[in-house]
This record gives sequence, structure tokens and C-alpha cells, in this order.
Amino acid sequence: MTQSASPEPAIFDPLGDALRRESRRGAAIEVLVRDFGDPDRVQSIGSGLVELARAAGHQASWRTVAVEVHASEGQALQHAIAAASAPLVLYTTAVEPWTAAHLRPLLDAIERADHVLGRRPLRGPMLWQARFRKLIRSILFATPILDPHTPCRLHRREAISAIPLQSESCYVDVELLAKATFLGQIIEEVDVPWLPADENPQRRLLWSHDRADLWRRPVFRPLTGPPLSAPAEDPQRDPECPDRPGGENQQMRNQTLQPHALENNGAQPGCELRER
Repeated sequence: MTQSASPEPAIFDPLGDALRRESRRGAAIEVLVRDFGDPDRVQSIGSGLVELARAAGHQASWRTVAVEVHASEGQALQHAIAAASAPLVLYTTAVEPWTAAHLRPLLDAIERADHVLGRRPLRGPMLWQARFRKLIRSILFATPILDPHTPCRLHRREAISAIPLQSESCYVDVELLAKATFLGQIIEEVDVPWLPADENPQRRLLWSHDRADLWRRPVFRPLTGPPLSAPAEDPQRDPECPDRPGGENQQMRNQTLQPHALENNGAQPGCELRER
């Protein structure tokens, strides 16, 4: 009499569980098209994306994201995302219609990622410039993405909704990736054909200010809603340091070491970045 083989015990794999994502195959898509001032072309891009999504087996609808003059780019995108209800959010700044070759790689990669970016082909000086900027972003924000301003982007709604956007210019593209990295979300970059994006100089206003502000005071809590209550002040305060050489500096050093905006309870630093 033969004994039946006992089932092997399941292997505890916390890292694998953290990287596993629920399938979004066939999920509805909310298409957000940035309004670059040409209603006919915007209409063509939005309706074309809906047709491509439906051909791929996804229900889809589209609407424009209008950014008024001197308005915040991040705030406009944040409001559009908050109004979305579909599990997937596609945001594009393209000025020409997509093709299936642009959408298909994003739909495949979103099965294993929270954010997917289409990396356009670059050659010559553009490629070396992109590599240099990628190195700088990797050092500052741990986001080694070659084409962060690509017009081809697909996001899981629950992931992008958790990121408060504070940039006023098109630097919001880098901000979103940097904060997704800090929150432990998965970003993947896949190859797509060339597609031009909106290069309106208005999108680059306040770029330097946004970059400095994101480095000094990153916001990881919702920008709307009631303010957070401050903790009660400790009655037993540390005595002030004496006004002598070394005294004031020591006091300032103690204050500097206190955690500030980079704290995020429950967030897990680090990000799984994949390139294909």
C-alpha cells in the first residue's frame, strides 16, 4: 500500500507578496488628456485612445485636463485623478494620436506594476542628455527613469491617488515618480514608439522652484482637508543652550536632527524599478 505524498508547505515569501499586484486585465480605463489648446486634436487623441482601449478588451472613457494660465499643473492633475472612478488611469500630454504599439506594452506591464511609463527612442545628443539627467534624478530622488516626461503613462488608480502633488510646473512628472519611489510603489519603464508631447513653455514655468521645493519640503499628506492636530507641547522642555561658543550651534544641531517632512508613517521606502 503506497502512501500519498503530503503537500509541500507553502514558502513564506514577504518580498514576493509585496511585489505581487492584483490583475487589471480587462479593467476599465479613465483617459485623461491634457488640453494643449487645439480642441480638434485633443478630441482625436481622446477618442482614439478610447477605441484602442476597447479593442484591447477594456472599457474606457476620456476627458480633458485643462490647466489655466498661472494655475498649478499638479493641482489640476490631482483634481482630475480624484474625480476618476476606473481602476486604471491613463494620463497623456501627447499632441498626436496614439497607436496600439503605444498602448499594448503599458497594458501588459501594469499587471506587475503600479505605474508604467513608455520610454521613447532617443538618439545622439538627446540620449546623452537624458542619461545625464537620469543620473541626477537617481542621486536626488532614486528614480532612474530615462524618459519621465513621456506622454505615455498608465497608473493604478489606488496608487496614484495616494500621492499628493505639489508642483506647479511640468516638474510634477518627476515629483510623482519620486514620491511613488518613497512610498514603495512599483514603477516600470517599457519601450514605445516615438510620440511628441506638449512642449509649451508654460509647462516649464517655476521648474527650478518646484525642484527646490520638492527637495526641501516634500509633502506626503493630502493637500486638502482639515489641518492635522499638533501634538501637545511637552511641559518639560530642554533648557536653552548658553550663549557661548558651541552652545547655540549645539541647540540648532539638535533641532536639525528632528525628523520633518520625509517622515511617513506606514510608508516603505524603496521602489522596484523594472526596465524592459
